[in-house]
Amino acid sequence: MIDSKKLQIAFFFLLFVSVTILSYFVFRPFLQVIFLSAIFAVLLHPFYKKILPFFRGYKTPAALIVIFFVLIFVGLPIYFLIDQVSGEASNLYVSVQQNGDTFLDTVTLFIQNPIRNYFPDFVFDLRSYLTNFAGFLLADLGPIVSGTAFVFLEILLTLVTLYYFLKNGEDFVDGLIKLSPLDRRYDRYLLSSVKKTINSVLRGSLLIAIVQGSLVGIGFYIFHVPNAALWGLIATPCSLIPGVGTAMISIPAISYLFLIGNTGAGIGLSLWAALLVGLIDNALAPFLFMKGTKVHPLFVLFSVLGGLSYFGPMGFLFGPIILSALISLLHIYRLFILQEDEATIDL
Repeated sequence: MIDSKKLQIAFFFLLFVSVTILSYFVFRPFLQVIFLSAIFAVLLHPFYKKILPFFRGYKTPAALIVIFFVLIFVGLPIYFLIDQVSGEASNLYVSVQQNGDTFLDTVTLFIQNPIRNYFPDFVFDLRSYLTNFAGFLLADLGPIVSGTAFVFLEILLTLVTLYYFLKNGEDFVDGLIKLSPLDRRYDRYLLSSVKKTINSVLRGSLLIAIVQGSLVGIGFYIFHVPNAALWGLIATPCSLIPGVGTAMISIPAISYLFLIGNTGAGIGLSLWAALLVGLIDNALAPFLFMKGTKVHPLFVLFSVLGGLSYFGPMGFLFGPIILSALISLLHIYRLFILQEDEATIDL
């Protein structure tokens, strides 16, 4: 005789899995919007909490003020940067396809010639690499600049989702905790650990990389290196490479300025790169890494490159966030499964 209770449980899980799969396909077009909004909500929550008392605890105006600041101080600069980079990528693509590029030839020789002393057959085809990279940027950033209806809808949905995450985020978290089979203190610890690691990675490694990349772009613009914004964008992930950093971009640019006879600009860019770009890491790190787990830049670099490869431009954020979640889960595993002392855990 069939056990009625087991039949009910089996039917429930079959129904649950079916509805979950259907729900995934329903929400799939907006997963990027939800993910991005959640990231910004975590980063902006301290600011939201600070301004909440000014509105006597009313969440709606406080959340709207945060959204306004995001639009003015994050959205607009990013839009103009994307517009500039898209234009420079288009110009670079055309110039490389038609008649080459002097700066690219300089960088290619700078990297290729020393290696050829040891490996004569070595070929570094930077022109081909950058042509593909420029095409990748145009394919992903072009729709944002063109302002299609779908892009406008995505931006609007991101802002609306961020608003509700700021306003009702704690209620959403409580709902997830109630669904978890773990003890509540473990759930709280897990969420706290993920939040701290996210803050550490984004406010630490990635923010320093963005600042250094921006300074490289500004320096290139001041000293008249071609396609300054595009090279600043490329310098951002390069700054995460241990022991090399933005020098991978700055040194060839300095060499280019000297080779074309612009000695003053070459000296100026050298000082800019050494004194400002090179030392900003030491100046910002003590403030940005005060809280959370400090993740080695090598892992952040791989997570950024892997994220860009899989998710596109948003992978710059999504890759490190997935890394943050992994590190937090490893921390939880060592703490609660292996029963290690928390003081001895160093990830």
